[in-house]
Amino acid sequence: MKANVKTTIAVILIIVLSAAATVTGFAVSAASQPDIAAQTNGSSAPALKDGVWQAVYLSGEDQLFFIDSTEHSFAMIDPELGIGLPSQYEYDSATGIYTLQIAYEGNEERWVVIDNSDSTATVCDADGDVITLYYLSNGTIEDFDYFTLRELREAARLQFEEENGVLDGVVYSAGMTDDGSFKAEINIAKSGETIARYTVDMLTGKGYDGSGEAVDLSGCVYAE
Repeated sequence: MKANVKTTIAVILIIVLSAAATVTGFAVSAASQPDIAAQTNGSSAPALKDGVWQAVYLSGEDQLFFIDSTEHSFAMIDPELGIGLPSQYEYDSATGIYTLQIAYEGNEERWVVIDNSDSTATVCDADGDVITLYYLSNGTIEDFDYFTLRELREAARLQFEEENGVLDGVVYSAGMTDDGSFKAEINIAKSGETIARYTVDMLTGKGYDGSGEAVDLSGCVYAE
């Protein structure tokens, strides 16, 4: 079943204290951050527009987030599970600095917008790490739904086993592409060697395999 962020909010507060400590790049105590204002050089880019963004870190980690300027709210979403951290933010247009208060008071991260073309943007966090942002949709937290990486990985397993039988020692892994296309790459390996790969749209579950043949994993995802 596609992940709808609205349906996951009820369970977020139960896990938020542990989850916030592990969300890559975001669980940073405000007290531990250097003065990010010095990195703005007296200029700022336009504020990020409302909607859904993909954040790509230099480490290769990905997050999704929603931003709503009317409510000054955003939500970091884990693409693996579809679970989010509803939070608030403040934006200083003079410096281009976002102060993100993630899930609970005192857990803050600060971004400075250093480039923004509406469809892509670049921000720098308080540790000097550069994060590339891709605009995915003007949807809201209520209407944006997609197949999670966990769902697509399981769907790929079912399809592969239907075509090839159950093989011992097969490992399935999945990650988002880092080009802002909102696609997932599912890798199937045995003894450390790739034996199959699927690249699919996370909205539709459709794409192609390593040979360029069309695949459709949407029918293999069981409703929860």
